[in-house]
Amino acid sequence: MNADAALIWLNDRLGKNVFVWVGVKQGEFEVGVIDAQGLLRHWSHGEDADDAVGREDIAGLYEVGATSIDLSEVRPVDVATWPDNPEHLMVRLDENTTLHVSQQRSPAAEHPGQVRLVRRLRSV
Repeated sequence: MNADAALIWLNDRLGKNVFVWVGVKQGEFEVGVIDAQGLLRHWSHGEDADDAVGREDIAGLYEVGATSIDLSEVRPVDVATWPDNPEHLMVRLDENTTLHVSQQRSPAAEHPGQVRLVRRLRSV
């Protein structure tokens, strides 16, 4: 996958409940530094969109709950779905930082990352 495929993956899940987190590699572990859960939507559909004067829709600007995600100028090192789970997107931002987006099966669904934001890294 590449950056364009990641944007298509995200656009296919607009309006769906997702869990998003950023993990930072520390030794053999990945530690979650920020997370959000909610409906995935374009930034232009959010509450602050009316305050932007003359700003067009820009590919890569999203909101999940109250959290904004700007992938418009990201040049990822790698983009992939989780092995055996095409509903989990991984965007490796650099050698130590990964953005994870996981579509939830229902609003009450719990992502394994919510329970343990520290997990042992495994080879893909």
